[in-house]
Amino acid sequence: MGALRRRLAFAAIEALVPSPARRALEVSRRFSHDALSSFSERLDPNLRRQAAVTALPQTKRHKAFDDGRFIGLALEGTGAGRWEEKGGDFCRPVRHPKGEILSYPHQRAMISGVGTGLTLPLDGEPYGPGDSEDNAGRRLLRRAVGNLGRRFAD
Repeated sequence: MGALRRRLAFAAIEALVPSPARRALEVSRRFSHDALSSFSERLDPNLRRQAAVTALPQTKRHKAFDDGRFIGLALEGTGAGRWEEKGGDFCRPVRHPKGEILSYPHQRAMISGVGTGLTLPLDGEPYGPGDSEDNAGRRLLRRAVGNLGRRFAD
């Protein structure tokens, strides 16, 4: 979900570069992925979460899920990048059998609203060392049910 939003935001910002308004906006000619990543890291996750939580019930109200018999919530564990150096509290070291640290991936549980032919990302919950995908998934499911209501999904 974050990667898609970043790509769309990056494309929108990049579209300003050839614009005649570029000089007035003081936009440089080139953008790096690091700049966009840095911007994304500073966004409040609660605002992004609330936008997704509002979009899913609206989609249901507009009958986008009507082709299917049921609406469900799907939980999945995933990785969100891999670094050679520890970059934060959610980095989980991957070790060589000899104990040497190979990399630091970020892992998270994700939840999506699903119906026949339609899957919409809803939320994500990172988990770091000492935590597990199962615990993150449980926190995520509790938050999703609290935000959407117990009767949203079948």
